[in-house]
Amino acid sequence: MNKKLFLHIGAHKTASSLLQTALKSNQEVLKKNQLDVVFRAQVINTKFQALLDLLSKGETVNPQELQASLKEVLSSKTLDKCLVTNEDLFSSIKINDFYQNIKYSLANLKAVAKDCDIKVILYVRNQADYVESVYTQYIHLGRPISFDEYRSLGNFENLSWYRVVCDIAEAVGKENVIVKPFETLKHVSADDFFRDFMSTIEVANLEGLVWPSNIETSRGANRSYSKLAIEIANLVNPLLDKKERQLLRKFLQENFSTATHERAQFLSLEEREELKKIHSSDNKKLFEIYIPKQNGKLLGYF
Repeated sequence: MNKKLFLHIGAHKTASSLLQTALKSNQEVLKKNQLDVVFRAQVINTKFQALLDLLSKGETVNPQELQASLKEVLSSKTLDKCLVTNEDLFSSIKINDFYQNIKYSLANLKAVAKDCDIKVILYVRNQADYVESVYTQYIHLGRPISFDEYRSLGNFENLSWYRVVCDIAEAVGKENVIVKPFETLKHVSADDFFRDFMSTIEVANLEGLVWPSNIETSRGANRSYSKLAIEIANLVNPLLDKKERQLLRKFLQENFSTATHERAQFLSLEEREELKKIHSSDNKKLFEIYIPKQNGKLLGYF
């Protein structure tokens, strides 16, 4: 019987760090459910990730090397199911790097993962919020860039989740694509959001499940900077070295995140409406075909 391989690929700024932190606290529950986990830190600097990066750029890789690198990542994972969770697997945080070659990348991976049945989990986010959150991540990383400079790096009209999901489906099969809207987190508790993810990765026995009390406000959840935090970061980061910027990031995430302070907005109401209008048609198809149980209009997609 083939190993079931879940690939949780993000997207960026859709609570991936929150889910990963919670997963780390529940290793015993996962093992009871026959599920191994490969976390971001265990894959990000591997040959496997390096080869996926080349595929994401549309380049050719040696199939034998890709197969060997995948086996190396999974070498210590002996249970029936395995989850690889890394939002950088097929796309970087750069706004102009929006899964443009994910069909090609997954097709190559599927061709060499002969002992694995692949399922892909993608969380999506309405385009206006996604744009602002990715820019905020630039500030998290200490990059001195204005929103106008960031905007010039990519075309916001090219951020079609429907195109991305269709590409994934063409590579691994529609039945193997699981799409979740990040915005449901606004309507349920973070605990329930995590429980839904556990159901997605076929963890049915939740006996002993732990939900750390401080996870939602800790840096481990990669909380987004508030408006005040961004103002502080933009003033102070240019004066700091790399280590000092990391300390500032930890301080701001723990004390001035959107969990406790006002969220920053970079797009005007008119710009947000224009982005919604541009992507409305594709977003409707996304929900009709891949997320029929969720109300995309209520969640701000159209």
